[in-house]
Amino acid sequence: MSRCLAILIAPGSSAERDDCVLLGGLPLVAHAVRAARAASSVTRLVVATQDEAVIAASRRLGAEVVATPATEGGAVVMAVLEALDGAAPDLVLLLDAAFPLVTGADLDQLVARLDDASLSSALLAAPIPQAVWAGEPPVRHTGGLRECGAVVARRSAWSAGELPLPTATVVVDASRALTAKDELDAAQIEAVMLREQRRVMASRLPNPLEAVVFDFDGVFTDNRVLVTDDGHEAVHCHRGDGLGLEHLRDGGLHLLILSKERNPVVARRAEKLKLPCQQSTDDKVTYLTGWLAERGISPEATIYVGNDVNDVGPLQMVGLGVAVADAHPAALAAAQMVLTKAGGMGAIRELCDLIESQLS
Repeated sequence: MSRCLAILIAPGSSAERDDCVLLGGLPLVAHAVRAARAASSVTRLVVATQDEAVIAASRRLGAEVVATPATEGGAVVMAVLEALDGAAPDLVLLLDAAFPLVTGADLDQLVARLDDASLSSALLAAPIPQAVWAGEPPVRHTGGLRECGAVVARRSAWSAGELPLPTATVVVDASRALTAKDELDAAQIEAVMLREQRRVMASRLPNPLEAVVFDFDGVFTDNRVLVTDDGHEAVHCHRGDGLGLEHLRDGGLHLLILSKERNPVVARRAEKLKLPCQQSTDDKVTYLTGWLAERGISPEATIYVGNDVNDVGPLQMVGLGVAVADAHPAALAAAQMVLTKAGGMGAIRELCDLIESQLS
């Protein structure tokens, strides 16, 4: 197997780009790091930058960093090769962090193109769906390609310190050419990421699914409480939860609120939503085990939604443990799925809509 060094160019923040801007909930540089790690052909990954924020983000991801002021492809490659120890790579894969939809499979396809010994380099590109007009008088061109921020070349092809002229092209889906450097593209990138995230989340739902069990505080609520001068408590909930839960109930699912606390507001909200409610439960695993057994429901056919340390047990015992976006780190670690919405801010409705999409 050829030694393939992936070098990720991430110059940082400028008028044109910000390599730490959040897209799909992650810093821009993180998407490129994930893609390179997912590529089985990549044997080593280095992030080339001198931006402190990018360095910090890259190291949090466990990526190797080479600090360099160079931002042009050939100069970056030469700076990294001079800085690295160990055997020289056979291939160098140069990546631009500004193209976050490129996947590990795309990169593997690109690297595999150089299995042809007659080729020295290859470029990842995507088709331009529209016709392009150029020149004066203008001439209509069709079948053009846009680069996708990835080029691979043999080590010898970089010796001049310049970007090698590609001798082959690997054409991938048009979405791969969307770049975070363009505001309109960035909006499309978010939409594509959200669509893919929902597809992946839906694929993780238990099949069959028979029951959904919810913690209350921090799941139905935003985990805050309003206390009046006479001692009464009030909480903030999301109005959209009601219709989503109604659809799940109509779909024949068993639903339950399982709470450690005893508070009249929990009972009132459960009554409003027409949900059975069990409060004052210190040992949620024992109660949930019995509740499921009484109904002949397998834990594997159950979803549990939680947000805190005392939800870890139930999250781990069911077919799918789900945490809200702002859950405690222990709950996030125990969950197999993390919602994009926070507790009391649409998390319940998000899950209901996801489940309903699979029930219909």
